[in-house]
Amino acid sequence: MPFLYVAAFLSLLIFAEEKNRPAGFDFSGLEKFQQVMSLLEKDAEPSPEMWEKLFASPGYAALTRSEFSPEFFKNMFRLAFMPSRSDDLAQYLSEIKEWQKAMLEHYLKVKKNWREIHAKIEKIKKSHTAKLALKRALEYLPKLDAVECPPVAFVIFANDARGYSPVVIDAVRAIESDGELEDLLAHEFHHHLRNKLLSFDLDRVEFGDESVIWVLNQLHCEGIADLISAKSLFKGKEFFKSEYYLAYIKSDSIIHQIDAIFVQISNSPSQGETLGLELKKILPQSGHPTGYYMAKTILEQKGKGELIKGVGNPFEFIELYQRAATKRGRKTALFSEKTLEFIRNLEKKYIKE
Repeated sequence: MPFLYVAAFLSLLIFAEEKNRPAGFDFSGLEKFQQVMSLLEKDAEPSPEMWEKLFASPGYAALTRSEFSPEFFKNMFRLAFMPSRSDDLAQYLSEIKEWQKAMLEHYLKVKKNWREIHAKIEKIKKSHTAKLALKRALEYLPKLDAVECPPVAFVIFANDARGYSPVVIDAVRAIESDGELEDLLAHEFHHHLRNKLLSFDLDRVEFGDESVIWVLNQLHCEGIADLISAKSLFKGKEFFKSEYYLAYIKSDSIIHQIDAIFVQISNSPSQGETLGLELKKILPQSGHPTGYYMAKTILEQKGKGELIKGVGNPFEFIELYQRAATKRGRKTALFSEKTLEFIRNLEKKYIKE
């Protein structure tokens, strides 16, 4: 009989834990990651089945479907965690691109602080911020029926998050949000829901237009999402020394540079991809600060309703900014008529009927 009582009590504890876990939060990728990392730290190679289970977890599946290959993660994890690869790691860090270096350094930080990270993730499992985040994300979307919290997968990939399906959040990024996980979730929820309303198919974009469309889309989606999470952005004296703020205050200059390249592309369509790559280089931080400047200008001059109406159309975002910037005056950067004509032609080419 005592055994039955113990079993019943344990069942109640398990039920209570599952009941209190935030709906739609998935931590299976972290569990699989820990298993892989533990083996690599012993200089042992995970089995093909272990790798397969890692990349089949919702978060890693979304990342490898959209952005990174499984082989990329395998190579990076081996370099970061296998003692026998330490010489390779040092050489690799000196040769790779900055974003790859940042990812590797992120994994080394994870390796060093895993116990602390794991303990703090246990607290996130008991948090109830998702519903509040969804409410804030919906403030910048048209009225939608019966919207549920998007699924969220916690993994280790970079000090970042993605508004994929599911929403993917790096565990360290979540921890370091410093009590502002709600802002981070609201930002990514907006991406997730806005992408469902996108007025064109990103997979249909032709070679030569890809970089241009990427820039337009990034300005739009990150600009509005940063309005939602702005209270986290503009926080403390250190923010005003940050790369984000330094790029933000140069927004008018950056818009003029973007405009000049759009004019070049319009005049030389055959150079579209080459010039488009130059356009991407000009855009700081994947469009966040410049997009925020544009979205904020629209919000101040035209109102939230105007932003919401065109939330699925990045081409319209440029037109809306143009009207808002014209209304504001005070030397606010404007796009040239040549650029506007070029973007209107792109809209006719790709917009869904």
